[in-house]
Amino acid sequence: MFAECLSVIVQSLTNGSVDKSPLALNSLKLDGIDSADSLAHLTTELSSAHAQIAELSTKINDVEETLSSTQKELTRSQELNTKLQRDVREV
Repeated sequence: MFAECLSVIVQSLTNGSVDKSPLALNSLKLDGIDSADSLAHLTTELSSAHAQIAELSTKINDVEETLSSTQKELTRSQELNTKLQRDVREV
């Protein structure tokens, strides 16, 4: 039942609007909770989840950029280390 209700909400939100048709609202009766309140609550949760996903996506991009620059720095350090080891052997 919950999955069906969530599916109805997600389908209605994919186009940016909330479907408040009687059929959609009637399918949202969850354990005696008012349909409109259920829809509002689930819509709020969905919006919150979208915000969290956007925040995590930004953090992931930052971490990936840091990783990339750190890998480049490591490669440069390894190359310098190799060069210095050769120099030490020559001396």
